[in-house]
Amino acid sequence: NTLVSLNIGFLAFGAGREVGLTTVFECLSDENRIPALTILQVGGNNLRDESMEHIVTMLTQNKSLIHLDLSENRFTNEGIRLLGNHLGRMSGLRVLDMEANRFDEQGVEILAEAIPSNKTIEAIEMDDSLVDTSAGRILRYHLDLNWGGQRILLQPPESIALSLWPSILARANHWTEEKGMLQRQPKASDILLFFLRNGPFSLQH
Repeated sequence: NTLVSLNIGFLAFGAGREVGLTTVFECLSDENRIPALTILQVGGNNLRDESMEHIVTMLTQNKSLIHLDLSENRFTNEGIRLLGNHLGRMSGLRVLDMEANRFDEQGVEILAEAIPSNKTIEAIEMDDSLVDTSAGRILRYHLDLNWGGQRILLQPPESIALSLWPSILARANHWTEEKGMLQRQPKASDILLFFLRNGPFSLQH
């Protein structure tokens, strides 16, 4: 199957919309159904917190999906809490668009508390007013670490070659304008400090 991107945002089938999308989420919980699919856009469908349970199941079981657009829906802090409770088990997701939903700074705080358990998500898109909060800055900091390559810590220490470190730190200073990358300019010093604190094996080289 060569389908890599699926855009089913702003659907027009009324009351049955959420039920139909639930079926999609359940289907995609098995990544073997559409193994090449990496981008799913379901923005603008008035999805509510109840749908987040199915989305979480999909994201924890499907490792192929790397970009999910949930913008312009109706997720509140409760939906964000469901997401945050399982963030650490989402090892495939890289970009999550949550812009124009109904959560507030409390929801951002939930994400900021949960994001250290995840080493793969590099960007979470949200409203500017939430990005600029203290929790938003903490969240961006950890996204920077993920973007810089801290997921390498998931590998056995002996498998990390000394030659990889220049590439890791170079990426930490790479700036991208790609949509969804709501991050400050990453700093190599941040990434290196994280490795030294959490991966003392790096000093063995």
